[in-house]
Amino acid sequence: MKASELRVKPISIKKIYEDIKLANERGEYKWFIPHMIKVSNETQSQLISDGFKVYIGDWDGYLKNAFIIEW
Repeated sequence: MKASELRVKPISIKKIYEDIKLANERGEYKWFIPHMIKVSNETQSQLISDGFKVYIGDWDGYLKNAFIIEW
């Protein structure tokens, strides 16, 4: 296998919304995606247009550069 044969596949918006729904059912108001998982620009734009606040930050002081979604 060669690195050039591999492709980065971003997380789907469907998966993100499933995770948000589960977090919300637990009483949480934000969710994170670790920096090693790709979030496409289109997905970021969709989240923003759906009213979510999205930014890069530290999650609980141990996970650096996480993609954080708040509602």
